[in-house]
Amino acid sequence: MPTRFPHLQLSNEINLACTAKNMLRLANFNEGQIFMRNDLRDIYFYDLNVRSSSQYARPCPLEEAVTALEAISRTEKRIHPIAKGAEFLELREVSVDQTNRIATLLVARTDPSSPNAVYSNPAAGTTRIIEKANGESGEYGAHVLLSLDPLPSKPDQYLAVIERVTGVGRVYIQRLLNALIQGQYKADPSTFQCEDLAGRKTRNGAPKMIAFRPLFELVGHPSDEFINDIDAGRFTGMTLVQSSTATQIGGRSYLKPDEKTLRVKVSNHSTVQNLYDDLKAALAAESSNWSQARIKFKSSDGRASTVTLDVATGNVLDENFVKKTRLSGITPFLDFSAQGIVPHFEERMKTEFLAYRASMP
Repeated sequence: MPTRFPHLQLSNEINLACTAKNMLRLANFNEGQIFMRNDLRDIYFYDLNVRSSSQYARPCPLEEAVTALEAISRTEKRIHPIAKGAEFLELREVSVDQTNRIATLLVARTDPSSPNAVYSNPAAGTTRIIEKANGESGEYGAHVLLSLDPLPSKPDQYLAVIERVTGVGRVYIQRLLNALIQGQYKADPSTFQCEDLAGRKTRNGAPKMIAFRPLFELVGHPSDEFINDIDAGRFTGMTLVQSSTATQIGGRSYLKPDEKTLRVKVSNHSTVQNLYDDLKAALAAESSNWSQARIKFKSSDGRASTVTLDVATGNVLDENFVKKTRLSGITPFLDFSAQGIVPHFEERMKTEFLAYRASMP
């Protein structure tokens, strides 16, 4: 499929288009590179957790939700406004590979207020501005791969791999998928139904059917570097966190609890082997009481860091510590976005996806 902006692929020019905010984001991309490269991408590994909006309904298989999303992607409902309507998220395409049991999504983020693209040729001393036409927006697009089969012994968790692209990270992808499913639920509550888990019946004795919507959460797999830093460094503190169910403090409507926490004192742990695995097991035992754990540690070279873990799985909620793989030498070159899923890049991602999925316990 052709790229969305083929006229922006110019071999001797440098793209200078970005806002100050995006320049900061780009500066942290790919270990100090100022600009996204057209022949290189990092891909990040996550679990996609699927829950139900109703306590009386079991989560549906992800494949059922993907079927609904695929249908939505072919309608105008594929677009979700954000930033008070100033920007837009779009589910541009969904493709299902039944042979490998993988769904591929292309998620785009557009911003009508983005500046014009600017290209320069330093050797020639020239600068060229490509002005946006009326109604056009700046855009970034990211590929997302989802396993259609759940993880072994975890029926509601699925492997996900996301292309790292400026402005289209985990939070926005998760936000878009949940928003589109919520919109579908409002339009047709019968889209997702199951028998009442409480066993309730209708008046004629038939099982009561519960309408619900699937809820998505992306949680990162810990990187090897993070695990090594924890195991070889110094664990300095931990705070357990749970969202508060209280609505007010002292009957004051302006005082609303956000979360409750428990600070955990850390004593000598130098004798603990494989500290990350031991912490993961300890946290899992507390998953009924706490949802997150904020871990403070110092790596062996003295760097102090804080990371937030999902208590139930031990997976990470901070992008800096998520497992990633770099894909280089990509040809044909990639643009910032595309009209649809880019086949040759999708295949590169699938190769890594399949190898990683096969290696998982």
